[in-house]
Amino acid sequence: MAKNKTPNRVPNGSGPKSSATKATTPPITLKPEPSKSNAGMLASKGGLKKEAEKKREPVQFIFEKQNYQWMFIGLGVLVLGFFLMSGTTDIMSSTKIVLAPLIVLVGFAIEFYAILLNPMKKA
Repeated sequence: MAKNKTPNRVPNGSGPKSSATKATTPPITLKPEPSKSNAGMLASKGGLKKEAEKKREPVQFIFEKQNYQWMFIGLGVLVLGFFLMSGTTDIMSSTKIVLAPLIVLVGFAIEFYAILLNPMKKA
């Protein structure tokens, strides 16, 4: 019996391939082309800034000035309460276990009021 000298082939071409048979494709790079309406703007120096400034709308804050004033007052009361609560000497004093927590609760109540306050609504 004569031996077959042809190499073993793997079906579906999943076997080893020589580098000569590999086809390499260059990577595709897509560059966006400027549209006709933006072409003139891109050509002029600072054209994009001017267009952005024209479309800029005034900033709308969630709260009004009065809300922020009450928030800062509440923050000050909270800081005062936590300051009175701090310290390591005489931890059982009435200031640290009664007065300071009440001041902190009042500070949180002021913050709650500041969030719910609607200065636009007339009573």
